[in-house]
Amino acid sequence: MCGHSGLQDLCGLSRQGHLQKGWRYLGELCRGEGESGSYVLLRRMKLLPNIITLLRIAGSLGLLFCEVKGVGFWIIYGLCGISDMADGWLARKLKCATKTGALLDSVADICFVACCAWKLLPVLNLPHWLWLCAGAILIIKIMNQILALMKFGRCCFPHTLANKVTGFMLFIAEPMTFLSFIPIVIVSSIAAFAAVQEGHFITTNKQGEKPRLL
Repeated sequence: MCGHSGLQDLCGLSRQGHLQKGWRYLGELCRGEGESGSYVLLRRMKLLPNIITLLRIAGSLGLLFCEVKGVGFWIIYGLCGISDMADGWLARKLKCATKTGALLDSVADICFVACCAWKLLPVLNLPHWLWLCAGAILIIKIMNQILALMKFGRCCFPHTLANKVTGFMLFIAEPMTFLSFIPIVIVSSIAAFAAVQEGHFITTNKQGEKPRLL
């Protein structure tokens, strides 16, 4: 009898101990403490796309301090280009795509293009008419954002297929421009179409409506 009673007491203490642990764990979760490793890992992984985007901004600024003919410049250039594809892919895979992330990605793209232009344009021998085309595309892009501000009260950067293709082709064409300006001419044609298409989307889409991607 004594042994049976002792076993019951032991089982009771065990159940009580598990119950106390359960309540303590629940309290820690409510306070944001003691979260499970998998949950913390998942939450941290969802920050990866924005972290990669921020690293692209840092890398773009780093290009300003590198020599164009140096290996370091092209290593950073390549990593920035890869990160541009990786952050969007990760955001979709982790199901953590947000408006803030999309805006941050657009800012990073602008920063990357601007820093590359600052370093590469002075050393590239481009025809004058190509400069005029680039200026016209820039004016269209600026007018698109003015229109977006007037219509939506904020800037709008639709991630259309044409814009994505433009970014990818520009990434490939810039190093090739040292050999021939034909690749950059092709990119300029695609960029002009993308800019006009972007303006069309901003004009025809209603506030809060997600632009259709073509």
